[in-house]
Formats: sequence, C-alpha cells, structure tokens
Amino acid sequence: AAAQGRVGGERDGEIVFRSFWASLVRQAQLVDLERFPELCLSLKRMLEFIARIYTDKILVDELDDRGHTPRQSLPEFLYDFHLELLGDPILAQEACINVVANVKRYSQQSPRARMFARFLLLDPAHPLNLDNLNTFLLALVKIQKGMLPILPNHDYLNVEASRGSKVVEYIFSQAPYIIK
Repeated sequence: AAAQGRVGGERDGEIVFRSFWASLVRQAQLVDLERFPELCLSLKRMLEFIARIYTDKILVDELDDRGHTPRQSLPEFLYDFHLELLGDPILAQEACINVVANVKRYSQQSPRARMFARFLLLDPAHPLNLDNLNTFLLALVKIQKGMLPILPNHDYLNVEASRGSKVVEYIFSQAPYIIK
C-alpha cells in the first residue's frame, strides 16, 4: 500500500521525516503566490484536492490495516501520494511545497483548509495527530455512507441530526483508536 518513500514506524525514520517535513513547510512559507499566480489553486480546486487526498488516504489506510502496517500521518501520506504520482522525489517535494503554500493561503477563510492545515501540522499551536485524522476520516465515511465524493467542492456538508448522532455513537463505541 505504501509508496517507495514511506518512512514506516521506525523511530529514526519518524525523526528524519519530521525534519524533512519541517524543511518543506519552511520552504512553502517562502513561496510568493502573488508573484507566481500559476502556482495558485482556486479555493474550489483546493477543496477538491483535499477531498481527493482524504479519499485516497482512506483507501490506503484500509490496505495498511489489512496488511497490519502502521498508518501514515497526513504529511507522510501527502509526500508519498506525490512521489507515486510524479515518480521523482524532487518533484514530489516541490508539489508538497506548493500544496502547503496554498493550504496556508486558504486556511484563514476556509474551515476545510484550516482543518487540513492542522492535520498537516502547519498550525503548531493546534496540531491534530494521526488518531484525530483517523477519527475524522471514519466520521466522513460513515456520514457519507461510503459514497464518493467524500466531500463536496465547497466548505459545508449538511448532515441530518439523527445521522450525525448515529455516526458519533458508532465512532465512540467502535473505533479502536478512541480511548474510552
């Protein structure tokens, strides 16, 4: 399920990836999207991209679970996603830098971009860890009854109150990563 660049669960590998990711985030802060508008995604395209990443992550997580392989954090998954797509580590890094720059651009105006930024550990004051991501993605799957797209290309998702209650009950009673 994992791409060739996967770090896995090794402690040293996790430290190396965290340093690598921090470097990408610093580089993304230097990207001038006003000066290079060709690097800018529209909000609609950003939201579509986020939905695609969540959908692909859900599928890869399922394969990881079946193979008894630890799930990846969203930063690890995003890098591997681009590595598989582009086939080149340098291009994958550049793509991640562009994604991070665009996510940061929209994180103040879009709740979905802000949540994605937190899962990507771009907000040091409010990071969301892998267990938070797993819970969120499980909720999306249950709310959408497994239907695609997992999220629309706009910021809000309407859910019936009874459906939302059932999803919350399920998650907090069934999900193995929820500590009771």
